[in-house]
Amino acid sequence: MLVKNLKVLHMEKPLAIDVVPYFSWMMESDIPNTMQESYQLTIKDTAGNCIYDSGVVESSSNAYIPYKGAKLQSKMRYLWTVCVSDNHGNTATATSSFETGLLSESDWSAKWVKAHKKGKKGKHAVCLLSFFCTTKHLYTYCVVPPVILHIFHRVFPK
Repeated sequence: MLVKNLKVLHMEKPLAIDVVPYFSWMMESDIPNTMQESYQLTIKDTAGNCIYDSGVVESSSNAYIPYKGAKLQSKMRYLWTVCVSDNHGNTATATSSFETGLLSESDWSAKWVKAHKKGKKGKHAVCLLSFFCTTKHLYTYCVVPPVILHIFHRVFPK
């Protein structure tokens, strides 16, 4: 028996998740009519401390298994392991990982981008940039509300 396709939020080893995760996996066996009877999900931090243990759960469910532990920390890598038992008495274990992103407002720190020199009336100039591409062109707009100052249009050769 083999446990494979371990996923968190439908992704393999996701980076920078910012929501409460749920887990999924697939079980594979050469024995006909094999079904999952139970699972145990454990999550450890990089120091090896167990932060969540579901205990043995008698269930055939293997998708959308929610995390029910303590609040996860920002910018951390976690290892998760699932141990699955089937209706023939076999067990299999697999491990994967996920990383959390910035989970609270206090984790975010940045400064606004602004011009070095002040514009008219002592105010900083604000410039919003937007890019989009078509098959032949790259369009760039530089907008200073409420007036469009420049529209750049560059044609690329085929």
